[in-house]
Amino acid sequence: DRVQVKLANCCQPVMGDSIVGFVVKEKGIVIHRNDCPNANNIERTIDVKWIKSTNTKYDTTLKISAFDKKNLVAEMINIINTTEATIVSVTSKKNDANECITKFKLQVSDLEELNHVIVVLGNMKEILSIERVIK
Repeated sequence: DRVQVKLANCCQPVMGDSIVGFVVKEKGIVIHRNDCPNANNIERTIDVKWIKSTNTKYDTTLKISAFDKKNLVAEMINIINTTEATIVSVTSKKNDANECITKFKLQVSDLEELNHVIVVLGNMKEILSIERVIK
């Protein structure tokens, strides 16, 4: 029998992240990022490593805080569209400080591609912070 391996939804690891596997009864092995707080209290760990796959895309979510301006989200979408990442979904709202908080669910091939998205978005002068979401 083959052991089922799945990526954790909480931290959404992508190829290139530092990862650890957790043995879960009846679920097989669940892969978390090493920095995932949800993985801190799990005892049954197993060493795991990435195997390069040419066609695999990994879901990940970015949370971006920015000074709000007209067409800000459209500008961010246009910038992401210049990269190899695929936008799966977008949510955006203003907070009490009149900042625009936008979450992009993306599909990327690996950490390098994700980091490129973060760099090009970070070049926008309105951007205050960009972080990967851990649920």
